[in-house]
Amino acid sequence: MKVQNHCLILGLIAAIIALSITIPAIATLDQVNIVDQLNVDLSMRESIQLSMSSNKESIFTLKLPENAYNILVGNISATNPVIVQLNCTQCSMRISYSLDNAARDEGLFSFYRTLGLPMQPVQMHYVLYLPVGYIVANYTQADPTIAPYPTSMITDGQHIILSWSEQYPELPKQYFVKYENPKIEVTNNRAPIWLTALIMFILGTGIGTLLYKFLKKTPKLMHTVPSSLLSPDEKAIVEYLKKHNAQSNPINQREIGRDLQWSKSKVSAVLSNLYYKKLIEREKFGRNYKVKLLKDVHHD
Repeated sequence: MKVQNHCLILGLIAAIIALSITIPAIATLDQVNIVDQLNVDLSMRESIQLSMSSNKESIFTLKLPENAYNILVGNISATNPVIVQLNCTQCSMRISYSLDNAARDEGLFSFYRTLGLPMQPVQMHYVLYLPVGYIVANYTQADPTIAPYPTSMITDGQHIILSWSEQYPELPKQYFVKYENPKIEVTNNRAPIWLTALIMFILGTGIGTLLYKFLKKTPKLMHTVPSSLLSPDEKAIVEYLKKHNAQSNPINQREIGRDLQWSKSKVSAVLSNLYYKKLIEREKFGRNYKVKLLKDVHHD
């Protein structure tokens, strides 16, 4: 009888504790649209549009790059990190800011962007506008100019516009583009403005179309990529795969995490970046993946 009473008391205590615990609701980040506009002076203006549902949080926090300025939430000035007060279940917000020295001038111009968010979005759409009159640099085997390869590449007559769309992206996501300014000599400085504009429109449209077809065919011919394109973690995995002859004998993804003493999520995120950069191939193997090294890395 005493044993039964003890069990009853313990059961009541467990029930009271369970009722007193509240599990915080996590909002769903339904869609993220990010648009970057690169300028001739290497600066950038970025606009981030977010849509959330099932929200029960009171604030949303987003850390921007360290030197971000002219930060706006909608049309209201803000500071970094951006803290937005929420009083909505279905929420939508627009955050924009400027950043100097977003690209580098190294003969060719290079732009490197790592996108990270507080939570994984269901749908992410990233758009990059090159400066007016600039084009994607010529693609070569030893020096790729875009990673990952865009979902689309078009022109509006002034800009080359690259875009990437993905559902449930693994973040952080990295993007890399090299671009250049084609040197166009005008023999008649008194040419009408409308004629110059027409020539630029036709040239931009033609170059954009040719580059898109060229980029779709060229990646399979690559055998190496420059080391400057990779993060330290990505280099570590490439070296591991080379050491274990993963070119011929694919390695189990679980073994990589075990040998490098990395978490499953970190291994998965780094491998996803390498996959989008076309350095590796992953094949489903039971509940895991076999990882094959496709390309080597050369040092700059």
